[in-house]
Amino acid sequence: MVALSKKGGGVRPIAVGNVWRRLASKCAISSVLDQIKPMLYPLQLGVGVHGGAEAAIHSVRRLIHNLPINWCFLKIDFQNAFNTIRRDAMLEAVKQHCPGIYNYCLTAYGQTTSLSYQNHMIDSCEGVQQGDPLGPLLFAITIHPLLTQMSSVFKCGYLDDISMSSDIDALTADFAALKYEASLLGLLLNTKKCEIFANDPTFVQNHLALAEVPCKPLSSLSFLGAPIMPGITVQNFLQARLEELIYALNRSSELTLHDSLSIIRQALYVPKLMYCLRTSQIDDVQLLHEFDANLRNSLSSICNIEISDAGWLQAQLPVRHGGLGLSNVVQLAPLAYQSSAAATFDLQMALLSEFYRSQGSLVPPTTPEFFSQQRSLDALFQNSYQSLVSNCDSPFDKARLLAVTSQASCGWLRTWPNTSLGTRLDDETVRTSLALRLGLRVHKEYRCKCGELASERGYHGLACRLGGSRQLRHSVVNDYICRLFSKASVPVAKEPTGTSSADGKRPDGCTLIPWKSGRCLAWDVTIPDTVAARYISLTCQQSGTAATRASDEKFKKYSGALGSMHFVPICIEAFGPMDPVTSGFFIEICGLISKRSGDQREHIFAINYISCILQRMNYVCIRENITMNTDQCK
Repeated sequence: MVALSKKGGGVRPIAVGNVWRRLASKCAISSVLDQIKPMLYPLQLGVGVHGGAEAAIHSVRRLIHNLPINWCFLKIDFQNAFNTIRRDAMLEAVKQHCPGIYNYCLTAYGQTTSLSYQNHMIDSCEGVQQGDPLGPLLFAITIHPLLTQMSSVFKCGYLDDISMSSDIDALTADFAALKYEASLLGLLLNTKKCEIFANDPTFVQNHLALAEVPCKPLSSLSFLGAPIMPGITVQNFLQARLEELIYALNRSSELTLHDSLSIIRQALYVPKLMYCLRTSQIDDVQLLHEFDANLRNSLSSICNIEISDAGWLQAQLPVRHGGLGLSNVVQLAPLAYQSSAAATFDLQMALLSEFYRSQGSLVPPTTPEFFSQQRSLDALFQNSYQSLVSNCDSPFDKARLLAVTSQASCGWLRTWPNTSLGTRLDDETVRTSLALRLGLRVHKEYRCKCGELASERGYHGLACRLGGSRQLRHSVVNDYICRLFSKASVPVAKEPTGTSSADGKRPDGCTLIPWKSGRCLAWDVTIPDTVAARYISLTCQQSGTAATRASDEKFKKYSGALGSMHFVPICIEAFGPMDPVTSGFFIEICGLISKRSGDQREHIFAINYISCILQRMNYVCIRENITMNTDQCK
């Protein structure tokens, strides 16, 4: 058992069962969910309803905006509901509504179970165990009669969060009945945490049954973690989220840079805000700008890079468009809200059907046009990316923007940092990779010993003729190609004797058994620089043209020299793009690996690892050039 602290105080015990029990519970749910959904719909939205919480919030917002003057809105709070509900009542509900899993539930909850917490053993005698995948379903079907017996016009449940709205007399009667009926199930109302919201508090003051329930103005109403009314409530809510974000960003600086960046991208920023954006009608754009500004400042501090305006615009694009996936919440907020409201409209109308029937003069809203948040964002991101490319003054910037959309350029951002898998990059490598990707300053400008100017963007170090690290980069990529053949159970030899081009140079490797049509495969690796002077006129027009040119040159080099072998050039640019032949080779070799491992993601793994290799070796090349020119940098 794990004890988690609640925000408002107290402890939430989470019972974590073993893998087999959790798996059995999930199988049990899948076997009965389809027959339970019609019974719970639309009153109980916590089980088997996609977007149930969002639908409930939008429904309450529509209700409150049209609430009659003599109506109130009541929120119910139970004391430790999941852990106190009677198991005999729960098993009876299972036997009645889903007898197919009764025996399994009887085995799991028919007797006392022992939970281990630190050095203590605690007996679990009542309630469903939070952490059991079957728990929400069992709880929902047990308390469902409480919802169906209410006479209030509007009623809604999200597991143990029950709300109702009607005239004050109906609410009073339902509150008294609910208090009694819930006690029969082992549930006790926490009247101090229950809340009633009214246009006019005098309607509540004259009803003794609700005297212990705090009465609050409608303007302060929040529901399922989202503010309902616009204005100061939304502002306070956003301010609290902003403070949480700032605190988390400050804490993330204590992690390694790669871990910190991954957490910010995949969990901390937009993923954590998305529920808020989809359920809250936000009019104060200034607060949203503060989210972006704080993230930009924190990212600049954590990564030790100075982010330009153009670099920040690029960083807010998805990874596939050359960005970091840090969406602009100012642009995202209205799209997310509209999409949520449109996607849950039918469920909203099911919840509000009785309310609209009771208000004869109130016309229900018409079905909105289909609105896809993702499609709208895709169009917005595509336009932003095209704008960045078309506004480039430098061919180097244009080549960079075209190149960083390739799979091998994006892979290191998509994979989770893991030292044992070789996908965790050190801090300086991440800093350099971010600067190269976003076109930011990598180092101080200096004159290289080769005679060329090394700009602050770091491009010169990737292709300097005096650098020896380019050969190391070549060898590391070739070693990984050999590892892929080994995983595919294909024996290979590096730089095989008896095979050479016209200039006497041998390919980087060949297979020792036939690869295709009875012929062995020979390959040769090359890593052309995307922004090198000899390629820039091509790469600023189309991504991958440097790799394609290098591939053509390799074919010419080995033309006629390897007649008994099938030859494949492995051409990957320093910024990531590959030529079509190389892309086809990786698909083919990873397909063989997938047949052996049974994992269809082998191609993704390989490209992501290649991406990590490129980032490491790009940093090594740049650092070597800086070290070689230390006296020039002063």
